Amino acid sequence: DSVVTLRVEGPAPSVAARLAALQSMFGDRAGDVLHDDASRMLWREIGERALLPDAPVLWRLSVPPASGADVIVAITAAAAAECIADWAGGRVWVALDRAEELLVRGAAAAVGGHATLFAAPPDVRQTVAVFPPLPPALAALQQRVRHGFDPAGILNRGRMGPV
Repeated sequence: DSVVTLRVEGPAPSVAARLAALQSMFGDRAGDVLHDDASRMLWREIGERALLPDAPVLWRLSVPPASGADVIVAITAAAAAECIADWAGGRVWVALDRAEELLVRGAAAAVGGHATLFAAPPDVRQTVAVFPPLPPALAALQQRVRHGFDPAGILNRGRMGPV
């Protein structure tokens, strides 16, 4: 099942007018309206991935907002995944039983985005990089900056790529 959740914010008269227009447009399919605390709680849960708490592997994708739905379709067509989109489709959470790195990173890259491994068991973290690989020139620059700030290489070893 899919659910679409819209956040309508602004001055009270504007919110009321836009909400009425949405309810008129969608009729019986308009669903529930959440106000104040209930709305804040829902969006906080989405932002903190609380709606996918038991996912063995969780990816956070940053993609152009207009491409979020296409990325979800591409991933769910190839693997059993649960997805949540936020930021108008620009941030997509993907929950899977396995890493599926090539699928997830490929779907994000195909639309000009990237995928970050957000949560995974230790065995997955040992074989899958948290961040997508950088082009060689950027990787060398990153290494020089890291060495400048941490010449002994003791801070967050391996967290952001090879040390």
